[in-house]
Amino acid sequence: MLKPSTIKRRYEKARRKERAIQLIEAKGVGVEEAFSEYGLKISRYSYPWILSRYKVRGIEGLLETRGGAKSVKVSDDIKTYIRSIKEEKRALTASDVCQIVRKRFSTDVHPGHMRRILLRMDLSVPAGRLPKEQIYEEIETDHAGSFILKAACLMMNLPNTIVDVVVDRVKEIKEDSSEHTEEFLNMRILSASADVMRQKIEALLLMPVFGMQRIWHFKTVYPRKGLGLVTGSGKPYKYHTMDNFLRELPRLDIDQTLSKRLAKLYVEAFQIQFRTKEERTFYIDCFRKAVWTKKNIPKGMHATRNQVLKCLDVYFIHDSKGRPLLPLTRPGDSYLGDALFLLIEALEEAVGKEVVDFDIFDREGLAVAVFQEFTDRGKCFVTVLKENQYNCIDDFEIPKKSQWQIYKTDPRTGKVTEEILDCNKTLVDSKSKKEYRVRCILIREVGNEAFAVIVTNITRRQEPHAKKIVDEYKARWDRQENSFKQMKPSLYLDSNHGTNAVAQKNNRVVERRVKDLEKKIRAKQKKIDSTLNKTQEAEEKLNQLHERIKGDEVNKKNLKQYKKHIVRREKIKGSISSYRDTLKTHESKLDKLNKKLEDTDKSVVLYEIDSRKDHIMTNLETVLNNADIFVKENYLPEQYRRLDFRTTRDILYRQQGRFLETDDEVRVTLNCYDQEPEHQSLAEFVTKKISDAQLTLNNGKRLIIRVANA
Repeated sequence: MLKPSTIKRRYEKARRKERAIQLIEAKGVGVEEAFSEYGLKISRYSYPWILSRYKVRGIEGLLETRGGAKSVKVSDDIKTYIRSIKEEKRALTASDVCQIVRKRFSTDVHPGHMRRILLRMDLSVPAGRLPKEQIYEEIETDHAGSFILKAACLMMNLPNTIVDVVVDRVKEIKEDSSEHTEEFLNMRILSASADVMRQKIEALLLMPVFGMQRIWHFKTVYPRKGLGLVTGSGKPYKYHTMDNFLRELPRLDIDQTLSKRLAKLYVEAFQIQFRTKEERTFYIDCFRKAVWTKKNIPKGMHATRNQVLKCLDVYFIHDSKGRPLLPLTRPGDSYLGDALFLLIEALEEAVGKEVVDFDIFDREGLAVAVFQEFTDRGKCFVTVLKENQYNCIDDFEIPKKSQWQIYKTDPRTGKVTEEILDCNKTLVDSKSKKEYRVRCILIREVGNEAFAVIVTNITRRQEPHAKKIVDEYKARWDRQENSFKQMKPSLYLDSNHGTNAVAQKNNRVVERRVKDLEKKIRAKQKKIDSTLNKTQEAEEKLNQLHERIKGDEVNKKNLKQYKKHIVRREKIKGSISSYRDTLKTHESKLDKLNKKLEDTDKSVVLYEIDSRKDHIMTNLETVLNNADIFVKENYLPEQYRRLDFRTTRDILYRQQGRFLETDDEVRVTLNCYDQEPEHQSLAEFVTKKISDAQLTLNNGKRLIIRVANA
C-alpha cells in the first residue's frame, strides 16, 4: 500500500494539473505556459491525453500511478475472476483487465504489475496482435430485393463490362496525356480505383429501382439506405459526389464504345446465335423526348404531347423478342433514314459479323432511296406507307388472280373482320426520279373502304404468304412499342440528364427553312408567270374575236356564226377574270412567302445538345431493363415472364429485408409476404434459383438471398 504522504503529494500535484487545465480551457493560455506557472513540465503533445482522462475520471484521472502499484495485493478472488474473463475473451490486454478489476473490485492495479500476474497465470497475450473478434450485425434495410437485380447483373457481367470500358479509356488518356489539358487530367475519375467506379456506376444503374429519376434525387429521395448496401459502398453516395462523377464520365468519350460493348454482352447473355430467320429479324424505331432548355436546339413533333418541341431522338434496335440491344441518340430534327443504317452497322460491328437480314420499322414517308439502299445491301425491310396517302385500289398494280383474302375473323361469330390484298406499287424517288417497285399488302376492315399499306422488298418467291409478313409487322407493337411503354414510366426513359449545348457553325434549321421558302417562291413565281401567259393569250384571243364580231356586225350575213362568236367572247372574258383572280391569289401568297423569307433571321445560332451524358444514362436504363428481362427469363416461373418492370419492381425489388455481411458471405433476407402468399411463393422460387447459381461478388464473397418464412 502507498504511504499517506505519497498519496497526499500525488493529490496536490493532481490539483495543480487541474488548475492548469482550467487556465488553458477558460482563458486560452498556452499549454506549456499554463503548466509551467504551477511548477509542472508537461509537453503540449501530452495534453490531449491528460485532458481526456480528466474529462472521464475527474481529478482521479490526473493522479500519477507510477511506482507503488506493485505493492497492491491482488487477492485470490480477484485472480480467479481474472482467469474467468481471460478464458472468455483471450484477446483482453493487461490494461483492459486493470479497468475491469477497477470497476468490479475498486482496486487499482498497475498495468505492468497486471502483465506479470497474467504471465505467472499463463494468461498473457502471445507476441503480436490477436485478431479482433468479428461481431457480425444483421441490419434492417430498404429495397433488399434489389439484390435480385444485382444477381442478374453479375450473371450478365454488366457492371464489370462498363468499368472495363472506362478503365481502357483512362489508360488511353494517360498514354496520350500530352494531348489533354491539365484541367482535364486532374479529373477524379482518372485516378479512381476500379472498385469505386463500379460502385458509382451501379448506383447510377439502380437509381430507378429506388424511385430516383435524376441525379438531384441523391439529395432528396428517401429511403435509399439499401442503395449503399447493394452497390457495396456502405452508405449511399451523396449528390455532389454523383453529380461530379456523371459530369466527368461523358468527357471520356465512351458513349458509343459503351453501346457496342453492351450490345455484344446482351447477345452473349441471351444466347442469340443468329442461325434462324427469327434471330436475324430486328425492329427499329425512334423514341422522342422533350428537352427543356432556353438554348435554340433542333425541334420535332412530340407525338405524345402533340406539339413541336425542342427534343432529342433516341433510336433503338430491338431483337425479335423485344429486347433492346443498342440505342442511338440524335438531334431532334433527325429522321429515321439517318439512323437506320447507323444502328445496323453499329450492331454488326459489335457482334463482329453481318447478322441483320430483316428489319421492321414504323415510319411514314421514308425516302424511296432508303428502300433502294436496303435492296442494294441485300437486306429485307417491312414498313408502312404514309397514312391516307392512297385511298383507291386503282393506285396499285394488282397481279392476276390476286384478290382480297381473309386475315382475321371474329372468334365468337366466325365473321371476317379484316382482309388483305397482295399487290405492287412503283414508287418514284423525288430527287433522282428513279423508279422503285415494291410489294404492297393492303389491310382493311370489312365494311370500311380505307386501308393501310404495308410495303416490303420481300419477294413472293421468298415469302408467298402475305399474312406472315403482316403478322411480323404487327408483332412490332408487342416487341417494341410495349418495350418503350414499360421503360418510360418506371425506368424514366423520358428524363434528359444533360442540357449542355454546343453552338453550330451553320444553322441547318434556318438553311432548310430558307431553302424551302426559296423553292416555294420559285414555284409560286412559276405559277404566276404561267397565269400571266395564259391571261395574255386569252386577251389576244379576245381582241381577235372583237375584230371578227365587228366584221360580222357589218356584214350581218351569217347570224349563226355571229352568235357563236358572242358566246365564245363571254367564255374568254370569264377565263380572263378567273386568271386574274388566280393571279391575285398567287401574288398574295408570294408576298407572304417573301415576307417570311425577309423576316427569317439568318444570324440565329443553332445549338446541339452534348448528348454524351444523356446517351450514357440511356445505356444504363437499357442495362437495367435487360437485367429485369434476364430475371424474368431465368429466375421467374413461366406465368410471370410477361410482367412489366414496374410490377416486378413493386413485388420483388422494393421488398424490405435484412442484410448481413461476414468474412465470406453477403446474406440478404427478404421480409416475408404475410398478406400475399402468391408473392411469397414467387420470392422463394426466385431466391432459390439465385442461391443455386452460387454467385460470387466482386469482393470474393458469396451472395445468398433468402426469404423469411411466412
